[in-house]
Amino acid sequence: MKKNIKTANRKFMREWNRKLVLQQIRSSGETSQIKLVKKTKLSAGTIVNITKELYKENFIRYTKKGASLRGRKPENFTLNPNARYVISVALFALETRIAIINLNEEILHKIAYPTKSRQGAKAVLKILAARVEKLLQQHSIPKNKVHSIAIAMEGSVDAEEGTLKISSHFGWNNVPVKDILATLLGLKTFVESENRAMAIGEYWFGAGKNTNSMLCVDIDSGIGAAFIKNGEVHHGAHNLEAELGHSLVFTNGEICRCGRKGCLEVVSSGSAMIKKVASSMTSERAKKYGITKKLSSFSEREAMRIIFQMAQQDDTVAKMVLKEAGYYLGLSIANMITYIDPEIIVLAGYVAEEDPGILLNFIQETYNQKVFLPDLRKTQIVKSILGENSVLIGGAEISYRDIFE
Repeated sequence: MKKNIKTANRKFMREWNRKLVLQQIRSSGETSQIKLVKKTKLSAGTIVNITKELYKENFIRYTKKGASLRGRKPENFTLNPNARYVISVALFALETRIAIINLNEEILHKIAYPTKSRQGAKAVLKILAARVEKLLQQHSIPKNKVHSIAIAMEGSVDAEEGTLKISSHFGWNNVPVKDILATLLGLKTFVESENRAMAIGEYWFGAGKNTNSMLCVDIDSGIGAAFIKNGEVHHGAHNLEAELGHSLVFTNGEICRCGRKGCLEVVSSGSAMIKKVASSMTSERAKKYGITKKLSSFSEREAMRIIFQMAQQDDTVAKMVLKEAGYYLGLSIANMITYIDPEIIVLAGYVAEEDPGILLNFIQETYNQKVFLPDLRKTQIVKSILGENSVLIGGAEISYRDIFE
């Protein structure tokens, strides 16, 4: 038994040291064995063995000779971004996006297709697996160079289990996404909620970069949020933290897809705004704004773009719908900020991406009025930098952590 424990400990330490070295190489950009000894506090022999192994596996590539030490010039090297790849997937009820991303967070190849979620979870995931296989084949990427696949989904996700617990968008409950895809693809699989993946992307590589704490609010077909502090995304005790769209903002009204009345999503989500403007659209107004078909027949992103354009041209209904949505979003964000007090609030999702500043102004106006002690806060409300790629980049970062941390 003691021998097994010692073997396990040695294996653990080797893996720990290897990841420590990889992390330093990734963060340094260009480094050398001597610099790694200083930064990691590992022995020179350990560093030599690990870097030899990494070079053999094509993880690093040598660049040039560095400064001499003890008469010997050390070689500098950098991370080889194409040594491994990750597959990142944004799996939404309406659309699925798949990207192949290298170790420099560069999206090399990307496809999108209609999800057709009514086919059911098993059918959708089987199609997804087939699409991933085809994408790898098209770009001649062998599967042994793919470290893992990360799936970001609409709904409540248990990231540790890799299970979609419940999703009103899909109409699915308790789907073991991780187990299904790992079996279909033979790859290490990570599963996270869309909101948290989006927040991770923006925190590390987008609008939240260089901040300590960030609230990311995803405004699209639904409304979600995620809070990150000290680099860690919060999940909550039941993986239900920051379900902002289902916070109650009024006592009655239309029934939300969750089955309750008064949810924020009913008034401030993209689908809710589109529905309201579409129901009031007359043929005269459609002709005035150059709309040749029903607003509901456009994609939600396109429909929101049209609504913002109508508001810019002073359409009363579009402005009223946006103002109401902005009011309740501003109120809800102000309530959250009273509790968590982040450095920055990032608005993401297709509604925020298409907004020319109209909705943001309504949100900011209400937030300033309703937030507790506004004069003592320096919290900014800004738009996403990564746009629709934030979910894919965030998913990739989840995979990177398994490689580097």
